[in-house]
Amino acid sequence: MDLNIGFIDFESFREWEENDDKALRENYQNKILERWRESNYEEIKIWGWCDVCASETHFLLDGLYSDQQNPLRYPNWRERLVCLHCNLNARMRATFSILPILLAQESRIWINEQTTTFYQHALRRYPNLIGSEYLGDGIKSGDVMENGIRHEDCTATSHENNSLDGVLSFDVMEHIPDYRAAVSETFRVLRNGGTFFWSAPFDKNVFETSVRSNVLEDGAIHHNLPPIWHGDPMNPSEGILCYQIFGWDILDLLRSSGFKDAKVVFFWSKSRGVIGNPLPFFVAKK
Repeated sequence: MDLNIGFIDFESFREWEENDDKALRENYQNKILERWRESNYEEIKIWGWCDVCASETHFLLDGLYSDQQNPLRYPNWRERLVCLHCNLNARMRATFSILPILLAQESRIWINEQTTTFYQHALRRYPNLIGSEYLGDGIKSGDVMENGIRHEDCTATSHENNSLDGVLSFDVMEHIPDYRAAVSETFRVLRNGGTFFWSAPFDKNVFETSVRSNVLEDGAIHHNLPPIWHGDPMNPSEGILCYQIFGWDILDLLRSSGFKDAKVVFFWSKSRGVIGNPLPFFVAKK
């Protein structure tokens, strides 16, 4: 029943989706939904295997971030199903299921987060991991603050050419106005054969990336659509603006930037408590 499948373009995905037998996945999810609704949308626990903890555990499903406007009310499968041991949600745990396939434990990797629980778990798995945060304008990439936090601008990093085996970015790219420059910079710092593994909000039903907001020449922000703000560990009180929702054309951008292999990987796993809509991840090889 588990799903871990990649697609190189919109057309191949649509062909697969038309023939995909979703019944087993949907039947299982409906059973979980029934339990959750019977609990009056309180907390329920689901048994499974966590690749972060490397053990059996329980995943917590609750109403946080759920769609309360929908009369049927659906949980936020992606951002909940939190492991009671490592405290990582479904999206974060799914990355640990895919990562060992892409990168060896000794790989030299940069991840553009450093203050998160996810980073701490990743560092234990990958000792050569380099973490960073974006700390604002006027700071030089590579500078380390007194609190040990390293600053990196994803569009102009301090990493040398061809110096990294992997670059990881999870729900960051949608917050970078010039995401094309970030893709180009990622290609520059990866060695030949290196891997760019990332996630971001993605509309699997459209080809063209939706640019919701952009920065004008004078620095002002123009909103093409009503602004969306996401949670930000560096600025929890205000959050961070989402500039774009990616479509399938992001694969064309990755290839035109030099990546020889780019695909969207969809992951779903009953045994690992990663359910709901299959989670999309982007994988590009230099």
